[in-house]
Amino acid sequence: MDIKVEFPHLIFWELTKACNLKCAHCRACATEKPGPDELSTPEVLRIIDDIAGYCNPLLILSGGEPLLKPDIYDIIKYSSKKIRTLLATEGTMVTPEAAKKIKEAGIVKVSISLDGSNAQIHDNFRGRAGAFDLAIKGIENIIKAGLPVQINSAVTKRNMKDLPGIIKLVEKLGADAFHIFLLVPTGRGKEMIEDELTPEEYENVLSWLIEEKKKTKINIKATCAPHFNRILRQGKEMPVMPKLPPGMENLNKGCLGGIAVMFIGANADVLPCGYLPAKAGNLRKQKLKDIWENSPVFNELRNRKLLTGKCGVCEYVNVCGGCRARGLTNNGNYMSEEPYCSYQPKKLQGQNK
Repeated sequence: MDIKVEFPHLIFWELTKACNLKCAHCRACATEKPGPDELSTPEVLRIIDDIAGYCNPLLILSGGEPLLKPDIYDIIKYSSKKIRTLLATEGTMVTPEAAKKIKEAGIVKVSISLDGSNAQIHDNFRGRAGAFDLAIKGIENIIKAGLPVQINSAVTKRNMKDLPGIIKLVEKLGADAFHIFLLVPTGRGKEMIEDELTPEEYENVLSWLIEEKKKTKINIKATCAPHFNRILRQGKEMPVMPKLPPGMENLNKGCLGGIAVMFIGANADVLPCGYLPAKAGNLRKQKLKDIWENSPVFNELRNRKLLTGKCGVCEYVNVCGGCRARGLTNNGNYMSEEPYCSYQPKKLQGQNK
């Protein structure tokens, strides 16, 4: 199945590698100082013009820690006049003053990460004592400033059993969304292989999340878990493809890297997503339109017929497709099967009996 090329709906932009934390699972391998090849402010503004001239996505500014990027508020003001702009931060730098400036600059939503319902678990992930308390204050400051907050949690064996506690905390804080990110072992995350959930644990967590969605008004979503869509359909929660607004159809096709999502690195490299280091182009040298429409990497990812292993024969391929980043990390090929899916496609059932 070839997936129709549409405009990117979500663009994640790693503005800087600089960060004041040292998170165990950091896909960016963030450092204390910016990288030597990071984009200057004029280059950033030029790329914003390029994006706005081609499409109208949600633009998520991230890092590292984006608040460490020089001229960050000028960048936000410029971007928000042209594109709906969101901010992804680890929250420790979001003082009341910073929250006010974020709102005034034009950000429409902020995401902040909480990897535990208490300081012991969260600080263990984040590599800094006090990170939890600062993140909680950051969330409270953003809400007081009048902006919606999405709370993200990376899920591993370290905090899997704490997920119910995290949801309770999300509700208590007044956030409007809770997204879990199932660990993809890239960047420093490669050192957390022993903390990776087993395929069965992934299945259990995603099934549990479906039940939690029924109990709360908070928008709950699983990211880097395309088999979530398969589990929904197996449980007959979504027996058919739901009708989506025109131009949004690709947002329901599992792994979205190169299909509806793209990632811009601090050095302008373009990737399908931040976890999949398959370079599609560079915005210092190319236009976004050329990369998005003509990159061999993107066009390969859009052709589900090229998937190998059990993903290639799975009846849920069109709504899941497996995580391409895990395929690369575990099998050396981003078109290989999802290694953390326990489902056996109907075409293969009984073959090993």
